[in-house]
Amino acid sequence: MAHLLFNSNSSESIPISVQIAIGLFALSLLAGVYSYLTSDRPIAGLPVLSVDGLKPKISWYTKGNETLEEGYKKYTGKPFQVATGTGHRIILPNRFANEVRNDNRLSLNGAFAQDFFAHYPGFEAIKVVFEHASNSLIQDTVRIRLTQSLGLITGDLVEEATDAVHDIFAEDDQWHIINVKNHVIELVARMSSRTFLGKPLCRNRQWLDVTSQYSVGIFLASRELRNVPVFARRVMQYFMPSCTKVREQYAIAKGLITAEVQRRTEAAQKALAAGKKPAKTADAIGWMVELSKGKNYDLVAGQLSLSVAAIQTTTEAMSHILVDICEHGEIIQSLREEIISVLREHGWSKVALHQMKLVDSVLKESQRLHRPRANLNRYAIDEVVLSDGTKIPKGSRLLVEQRMFDPELFPDPYTFNPYRFVELREHKERGNDWQFATVNSEFMAFGLGTHACPGRFFVSNEMKIALCHLLLKYDWRFVPGKRPEQPFEIESNVLFNPSAELQVRRRKEEVDLSAMGS
Repeated sequence: MAHLLFNSNSSESIPISVQIAIGLFALSLLAGVYSYLTSDRPIAGLPVLSVDGLKPKISWYTKGNETLEEGYKKYTGKPFQVATGTGHRIILPNRFANEVRNDNRLSLNGAFAQDFFAHYPGFEAIKVVFEHASNSLIQDTVRIRLTQSLGLITGDLVEEATDAVHDIFAEDDQWHIINVKNHVIELVARMSSRTFLGKPLCRNRQWLDVTSQYSVGIFLASRELRNVPVFARRVMQYFMPSCTKVREQYAIAKGLITAEVQRRTEAAQKALAAGKKPAKTADAIGWMVELSKGKNYDLVAGQLSLSVAAIQTTTEAMSHILVDICEHGEIIQSLREEIISVLREHGWSKVALHQMKLVDSVLKESQRLHRPRANLNRYAIDEVVLSDGTKIPKGSRLLVEQRMFDPELFPDPYTFNPYRFVELREHKERGNDWQFATVNSEFMAFGLGTHACPGRFFVSNEMKIALCHLLLKYDWRFVPGKRPEQPFEIESNVLFNPSAELQVRRRKEEVDLSAMGS
């Protein structure tokens, strides 16, 4: 390629390394242009939505949910498409949710691999999920081993929450200001790491910092890359600060746990060779070794993959919940009374967490208000013809309408109603459909079907245990005269504002949470 750019005389004066670099840049540029020309085209026959006179890609990136809502109103019950940074995407009406959810021609991994640049350096925690999609190692680790171990790890989560809130939120009984997201992410990182790695790594300061930063950074870098022109991404990723940071964080994290992963891998392999199974508590590495069945996987990337999945989205959700609770401070005492009553009767148990119906409802209502208006991200590995004749072309991607703000399903949908799902659970015919971790076509925050989030039961337990500690041990309110900064949107994601602050003070809890048993 270099000889196409320089004549023989000029090339002699340019170092060969520079010629190679320029040649690689040219090849990358051509590859990007080819990709743009062949894949980034609208699907014929479907309108492309935008709002406020914006170009379709800008409309999606800056006003994604508004763009979706406009499409739902304008094309009620009919498909349309939006122009995302990684290509056009079909938006299907909600009535297709059950039809789409388990169709093996529609790949979840294929859709996310494009959006999260699994083939770029530093994104190995994403790559490990998609690279072994046929074996579902990460998903099976969560769905089978983690979920089966929930009863066993409750005590670990309670112990870690007890120690973590003391370390993070302190014991000051005077009102003081905290940055919500900074405090919450450390709590979530500690509780999640306690489950996946146990002590002492879950309290290693460097590990907590790097995994928290990496979990947030990989989403930030992905979003920024999606906003870079297709033809420039392969080169720009090496110069973008967000991508550089991700590569640095991955290298640090890998250095911190490689030896520990190796030690636990050998221990798990030894146990399996002796006909024993690795313990079901606080050792995700052992679980992965067992489920890998002797195949060679990047278990360091696998561990980071679990951290990314557990930390980022749970931190967002918990941060939103704390602000929602402060917004509706009258609910705090009712939540405390339920927590105290349930724990006194059942202790820390599966039954107790299930019986916290108001806590569960608050979690789900906050989730409803802060989720994208579309879900079920899929990539068509073959042409799919839906029941009404709608064609999903091979190579295209789709999302399905969410009904989070449908007034027929949720009256007064833009109002936070902490009792909404308590009341819905009282309906005998569908009561179980409205628990926080339950998925159905009307509430797809955790996905739907075989691709529903496998970690949602762990997340539910983790968030309830964390909220019990935060509510019983602390008072919460807005900073006087100041409301927290509003969430902001990138694409259709509702993101908690990292500058948001609340006031908090230590209170005397009515029950000793660490002594309630499990």
